[in-house]
Amino acid sequence: MMSETEVHAVMGEALMSRGLATAEQVQADRASLEARIASEEPGAQPAPAPQPQQPGAVPAQAVPTKPTTDDELTQIAFAGEAGPQSYRFEAPPRGVESSLEQEVTFRSFFHSEGLPQSIAGEIGRQWSKACANPPDAAALEMGRQQGMQALSRMWGAERDANLAIAQREVQRMAKGRPEIIAMLDQSGMGNSPWLAATLVHLAKAKGRA
Repeated sequence: MMSETEVHAVMGEALMSRGLATAEQVQADRASLEARIASEEPGAQPAPAPQPQQPGAVPAQAVPTKPTTDDELTQIAFAGEAGPQSYRFEAPPRGVESSLEQEVTFRSFFHSEGLPQSIAGEIGRQWSKACANPPDAAALEMGRQQGMQALSRMWGAERDANLAIAQREVQRMAKGRPEIIAMLDQSGMGNSPWLAATLVHLAKAKGRA
């Protein structure tokens, strides 16, 4: 299961790949996220007060690479690839069987859903990992509990509303490919905070939420 910092890394890659953020901006955002997480740990000390900005200095995050709104950034970051052939996937772990038919199916599905490479590649990686080490019932339940805790930290009071959006996205996709439900349940990917957050961002980027 991906942590909040790993979720941020994948989202940052999507923005950098489309020229919407620099590495420095993503690193600064990550440092801010890590500081917040550290402050929530038991016994954590309050973060030091920010130092005064030097005259004429420009913060790393102050100037976006393109003058776009948050909605436009989301739409561009979650724009699909040119065609099914554009997706690239890591080689599956040793011992995991793969077939050309399965890869063609994945490519066609990702393209029909308009997924960018950064998201499709991470879904492929998580799926291969689950196939290499399938979770048992205890692992699935633990993943569910940890996933809900992570989403509570990520979304706060909006957790249930955002989860409903993610679940609607899954149900919509399952109308054309019913096997998606079983794949998510059996692999444990249905408990992934990263996947839930991604589905919410995708729904908003495509105007479905």
